[in-house]
Amino acid sequence: MILSDATALIALINAESLDLLFRFSSAITVTSAVYEEVARQPLAKTLIDTEIKRARIRRLDANNRHLITELNLLLDLGEASSIALALEHDGVLIIDEKRGRAIAKRLGVRMIGLVGIIRTLYLEGALEQDDVKALILRLQKVGFYIGAELIEWIFQKQEHP
Repeated sequence: MILSDATALIALINAESLDLLFRFSSAITVTSAVYEEVARQPLAKTLIDTEIKRARIRRLDANNRHLITELNLLLDLGEASSIALALEHDGVLIIDEKRGRAIAKRLGVRMIGLVGIIRTLYLEGALEQDDVKALILRLQKVGFYIGAELIEWIFQKQEHP
């Protein structure tokens, strides 16, 4: 199961590149809290609802309310619920926030960030170098920061710096 926190979804929707996610995985799971966070913007709500109808996005909530409550003391509800659900289903979580990633890592959650997805698709040949560069520019224009070191890493064959 591939789960997503709101940040990657919002960035890709704002950059008009949501389909990138479905090149990485045919289906993405989000919690109700993530859905609500993304759906605050009318266009994003329309897009995510369309993907739910197409069964490319599904909503599912974690059962461990105690863990969500504990995590929510440190993280927003979307991150907290996504980490809890990833733990329950041994899923891979798409998460980009530094604090959320650190906590997820401590709990043993498998994760990937949006830059990791772009790199994976590039190395698999699903994205050409020019496509990646254009995508990075669109993401940066909508406020998704990608540092120069990570941009270089996308195009290298070695593991993360």
